Amino acid sequence: MIAVIDYGVGNLFSLLSSLNYVGLDTKLTNDVEEIKNAKGIILLKIF
Repeated sequence: MIAVIDYGVGNLFSLLSSLNYVGLDTKLTNDVEEIKNAKGIILLKIF
């Protein structure tokens, strides 16, 4: 599972939809244990 860190900013659902479309197992989360156990982490930077 790839954790997409939810910190309340940005359009993360569009990103999740795109990643799931190409077959990646993703989860939108802010849970520390889920993030620690993820195989990868995505943290978006919004300008």
